[in-house]
Amino acid sequence: GTPTIAQNGMELGDGAAVTATDCQVGGHHWIGVGWTSTGLLLIDASPVTLTDFDSSGDQVCVYAYDSDLALNGGTLLHTGSDPAYDGLTMYSSSAYPAPGGPRVEAQPFAARADGGGRAAMAVSLTGVTLTGQNRPGSWGLDAYAEADQITLVAEGCTISGFETGAWMEEAGGVLLADLTDNAIRDNVDGVWSNTAAPVDARRSWWGHFTGPYHTTLNPVGQGNAVSDNVLFEPWTGMAGIALLPASSGPITCSQTSLLTVHYAPDPATPALRGYEITLDPSAELGIGAGDITDLGAPSTGSA
Repeated sequence: GTPTIAQNGMELGDGAAVTATDCQVGGHHWIGVGWTSTGLLLIDASPVTLTDFDSSGDQVCVYAYDSDLALNGGTLLHTGSDPAYDGLTMYSSSAYPAPGGPRVEAQPFAARADGGGRAAMAVSLTGVTLTGQNRPGSWGLDAYAEADQITLVAEGCTISGFETGAWMEEAGGVLLADLTDNAIRDNVDGVWSNTAAPVDARRSWWGHFTGPYHTTLNPVGQGNAVSDNVLFEPWTGMAGIALLPASSGPITCSQTSLLTVHYAPDPATPALRGYEITLDPSAELGIGAGDITDLGAPSTGSA
């Protein structure tokens, strides 16, 4: 421990199972080295289910070590002071907290045995709003799998105002992250991942209808940037354009055929005006031997 306690708003641990509704914490901040204050600290707690939990102005709003957590609704409003860390930190650890490790850590209860907690950690967020205040070094979601496995599912959430919206890191453990159907916008970067199994962030809104920026997979994207190991297509605001099956009967090379296009926007897609659809003339037509009818040899009679 340290001579001065980095205080936390609520602490749950040692296998505690908790269900709570409409809890509010706020204003916990530690300026010392090596530790962080939290609004809610979980250590080896399971299961913890919180509905409409609100944290305001905490250095880390929720910090979960080796714990199973479900957040339903509520708001995590991050601190506006430095140093600023995470909206939600998830740490699957090989040893219980001590300062000076790979992550700034929450100062836990005084009596803890070393050795880490449960073999698998499950976290879910549904309809949670995580709002940063544009502080350097801040992450909305921080999942750090040092040992064992973290399974993370976030759906219907809004993550904005952080240096990185979601930081997904494997450091010896396994991280399985499903971030589909969220709004990850107005961050410096959207999602960073080094996971072996790609983070699934499809059907999310990235702040612009062109989708998230990726150096090679979507260089024209004007939304929050994503790293490798992130699935993002299709995204919210991305219209689908496809050719419908066309049947015009036999045609010769001098004839034309009408192609019908199906345009499928979603509510975040801008109106389709002033665009051209160009067919690559070098593209191959899908015509097989079964599509060709032999009409016989041409007539050779005299006029």
